[in-house]
Amino acid sequence: MSGRLDALLRGAAGSGGAGSGNAGSVRKDAASARAAVDAVLDRLADLYARMESAYDACAREAGLSCAGCSTNCCTSFFRHHTHVEWLYLWRGLRALPQARRAACMARAAAYVRAAREKLAAGALPDAMCPLNEDGLCVLYAHRLMICRMHGTRTLFVLPDGRERLFPGCARFNTLPCSVLPSPGGKFPVEQTAFSPESPSGPGAGFGPGGGAAPDSLFVPEETAPSSGSVSGPGTASESPSAFCPTLDRTSFYRELAELEMGLLRAASRPLHRVNLTLAEMIELGPPGI
Repeated sequence: MSGRLDALLRGAAGSGGAGSGNAGSVRKDAASARAAVDAVLDRLADLYARMESAYDACAREAGLSCAGCSTNCCTSFFRHHTHVEWLYLWRGLRALPQARRAACMARAAAYVRAAREKLAAGALPDAMCPLNEDGLCVLYAHRLMICRMHGTRTLFVLPDGRERLFPGCARFNTLPCSVLPSPGGKFPVEQTAFSPESPSGPGAGFGPGGGAAPDSLFVPEETAPSSGSVSGPGTASESPSAFCPTLDRTSFYRELAELEMGLLRAASRPLHRVNLTLAEMIELGPPGI
């Protein structure tokens, strides 16, 4: 992929005075850059589809359904850590009618202000996602990874081999299976209290630099004996009923990180590490790659 995509696109649009040969070259480079970005985003769409399939299988096995739930995951506070998801989100935003996109951006700005006030007060933000309209996501097909995988109990294996277990949503933890251990005999256990200033807070540390997964509020019980096998990457647990159905996110995270690294390698300038809420991704506009 060509670096400085935005500059290329601007150059292609305004190159009339640069000579026909140079203008043609710029247009060719811009078209090539667009095609490369589109190819990466199409791969992300395929990854998202596989995430959803694995999540649905695990949810069915556990008996989890969102129907009639009194809580709303769209008020959960998550940060996101990849330019590739940020770009994909903006692919969806650009496809919206202008008035609807403007409404989403206005709600995003209001969310950012409200979240900053909460964090400054030492509290966890709980405002509604700016993409939620009348209980439905206006960019459902372009929603981010954690929006697709939050709910069931899940497992993530860090590069150093340590495992992290996430207990699932509030409704999941009312299900009979939630009292059972995951394959391997482990239970999710709470970490220390959230600190807005701490890099180990919700959403910290996932991405090319390694670290915890985006909803890393929990870590595994290290003292529990290992008494079973963890399900294969990206699949629901096939362990006996003595275990809680647990979705292994590891391969999905690694593939997402590979897509992200491809973008970072292609960039002609260093890019800041992403640590943004969805609302901030909207307010800031698309990333310059």
